[in-house]
Amino acid sequence: MKAHVAILLILLAGWMAWSQETAEPPQVFRFDTEEAQAPDEGKIARERGMHAMGEAVYGVAVTFFQTYLEKTGNREPDFADATVCLANAYIGKQEPEKALGVLEEHGRLSAGLDDRPLQIQLAYATAQALYMLGRWEDCIAKCRPLLEAGTPWEYQYKGVILYADACQKLQKWDDLLKVTVDYLMNNPNSSYRYEVQRRLVDAYVVTGRIDAAVALLGNIGTVNDPKMDLQLDLKRILCFTLQGELDSAQKILLRRLSQLPNRADGDWWKPLWELACAMEKAGKDKEAGDYFVLARQVAENDEQRIQCLLRQTEAMIRLQHVTQAMNVLEAIRKDYPDCAELPQVTMRLAELQQAAGNHLTSAELFAELVNNAKASPDMRYKAWISRAKSLVQAGQLNLAIDAYVAGEKLGGTDEERAQALFWAGETAREAKNYEQAAGLYAQVADQFKTTRLAADARLRQAVAYFTLNRYGDAAKVYGKFAADFPDSPQYGEARMQEGIALRLGAETAQDSIQAAQKLAAYADEATGEDTAVKALLEAYKAASAGSELKLSETYLTRIINDYPASDGVSTALHERVLLYFLTGRPDDALRDAESYFTSFGTHPEGAVLRLVIGDYYAARGEYAQAARSYSRLIIDLPKSELVPMALYEGAYCEYRLKNLENALGLLEQLRARYTEGEKGYGEEQRMARAKGELLCGDILADQEKFAEARERFAEARNWGRDTEIGLQALGRQGEMCMALAEGDPTMLDKADICFRTIMESENVPESMLDMTKYRQAKCLERRGKMEEALDKYLEVCVAYGADVARGHVRDWIYYVRSVYDAARLYELKGGRENLLKAARLYRRLGQMGLPPSADAKARAEEIYKTHEETAEK
Repeated sequence: MKAHVAILLILLAGWMAWSQETAEPPQVFRFDTEEAQAPDEGKIARERGMHAMGEAVYGVAVTFFQTYLEKTGNREPDFADATVCLANAYIGKQEPEKALGVLEEHGRLSAGLDDRPLQIQLAYATAQALYMLGRWEDCIAKCRPLLEAGTPWEYQYKGVILYADACQKLQKWDDLLKVTVDYLMNNPNSSYRYEVQRRLVDAYVVTGRIDAAVALLGNIGTVNDPKMDLQLDLKRILCFTLQGELDSAQKILLRRLSQLPNRADGDWWKPLWELACAMEKAGKDKEAGDYFVLARQVAENDEQRIQCLLRQTEAMIRLQHVTQAMNVLEAIRKDYPDCAELPQVTMRLAELQQAAGNHLTSAELFAELVNNAKASPDMRYKAWISRAKSLVQAGQLNLAIDAYVAGEKLGGTDEERAQALFWAGETAREAKNYEQAAGLYAQVADQFKTTRLAADARLRQAVAYFTLNRYGDAAKVYGKFAADFPDSPQYGEARMQEGIALRLGAETAQDSIQAAQKLAAYADEATGEDTAVKALLEAYKAASAGSELKLSETYLTRIINDYPASDGVSTALHERVLLYFLTGRPDDALRDAESYFTSFGTHPEGAVLRLVIGDYYAARGEYAQAARSYSRLIIDLPKSELVPMALYEGAYCEYRLKNLENALGLLEQLRARYTEGEKGYGEEQRMARAKGELLCGDILADQEKFAEARERFAEARNWGRDTEIGLQALGRQGEMCMALAEGDPTMLDKADICFRTIMESENVPESMLDMTKYRQAKCLERRGKMEEALDKYLEVCVAYGADVARGHVRDWIYYVRSVYDAARLYELKGGRENLLKAARLYRRLGQMGLPPSADAKARAEEIYKTHEETAEK
């Protein structure tokens, strides 16, 4: 065996020298002929299914592949291809039984398949389904043909992985070793080696071949993948530990310690446990104790955690640390299980564990107390409460709730019983179990009305319902609080929240109006000005929701007229401006706005009004007035988040007024204020910057400053990314490159890159597709690539024709342009066949009923006449 390992390591050493050269299978593209072909429904379904698979939408993929399968009519090789596609979709959907059914159905119905690649794909899909179903022996049998010479590297690799995993499930370690070693020896240059090697290392460890595992890990080195390299180092820690090389194991651990997770992790658990045990055996108790702590942190189950705790405390005893006290207490519990002091000993031990942060252990100890008949009722109550607190600290919130509820029954007074249920409610709220929390708070308020927690519990019950969006229930509870606790300092807030809950829970306009009236009535009786104003603002919102705009105006007017010194006046005046605009009273809105700006000119809310007023004037075509409003926003509220929108809108107004220098100046401010290096911009600010750069580029392009315009469009693309604005900017950038190509032909290549990038984006609006393809064709034509340009023109023609055939109507301008340009290129090529192709393009356009159709029809007739043909031919 050692000789065999040595041979393998030599082979693997050569294998490691080969880095990442993998031969990509060639991509074969087929181009349609000039005539548009009828769509193949099966192929279309396949393409859509593959797209869904790429998006991991497996249910959608299943639907498309079922259509594809039906359309094949059991015709090979399409039948096999459709079967593989559908089976893979079911596997992705975690429905292996359906996948296997499809594959078996193919075996029954196929007339015979000679396509070797598809035979391999069918076999691999079957093996996957069998593995997922736990039929590992069958999976292994199905994988064997995949391991044969001549199998494409991808499926041979996948077959080895699946074979090895099935062997691991069956603990067939010799088979696993053979298949992985054979693969690595037969594929010394494969770059897909890590997963095979990882399984081989695990098999060596399980079978006690530690030296071979260490040697293999040494040959692997690193794979330049952080996750994989971490796994390799964890295996090195384990192997060095089992080999007795503890210093080497510790060096790797110290290097990786910062990556230790704070959760269960089996990859970390085993090496840490073995290293801790080895350190303990070597007499290094401090290190052993530390590693037992780390192992417990990633332990996968309670048994592992308990073992770590036990071994950790033994190590601490030998080091004479404070933990020795807990061990003494445990010894008492073990040696004297019937002593009268056992409840006190257990309580003290549990408290020490709790203080030390060992919350699960302390919770178990407290549980022993609550079931101990020798413990007094008072001690058992305290144990329940303490157990619950430990479980909360351990994150076991549902168990903690159960403990609090159980403790309530042992409470000696109503206060204690109320306290237990109240804490249960608090824990349920922390666990986001708001329904349960509301019920627990209700128990406190209903069953222990005279305790100090009753009022607080009732309010928290209402808040829980509020959080659940059960506003009707919340309103009832707030009303009950107000009725039961009229002298509470929180009485007024409860009345307010009752009205707000009614507003938010309104299902009809009438409900909203009733909520508004209730809030307004509370405002009438409120003793504090701020409370009255807040109630009226909420009443305004409720009336607005009920579409009672006149009533809404009444509430705002009451605030403005009756409470002129309150902080709410600015909000009321602000909202009334917006209300007047909404109800078509712009003169009143502008009058209120002037009052608002006079009194609250620098209030942050004013930015919205400046923007709305600017938009109002812009919509009327009064761009000078609009620009002044945007300018005031920029000057008065320079820190507002709306400044970038104001800068852009102001620049656009100046552009419409032909004040190009003013427009460029505002855009320069926008650029200087919001730079790419700064972070934290919202979507609106970012898009304002993108639109600003786009506008700046348009201005410069109008001035024939194409190079400068190109820079601005590039910036617009950076800020707009793959949004429609960003793609528009990329298209404009391409146009500028084409304009600059008059002096520098290489710019045409850059223009082509712009257009291709647009076409490769997943977010291209339909309106941009034909335009971009047409630009590509023009660019190709200018680069002298006439045939490629012709193909692009024809692509636009065919796509438009196909859409018309299926009743989809869209913009025809680039279709028409493409017809004329494609026909022109055919005519330039000359020759009878090319001229007839041009005539056919003109004839199709002539049949479309578009504005240029008459001219196109005449051109077609002229060509046919010249060549003694008829339009019917």
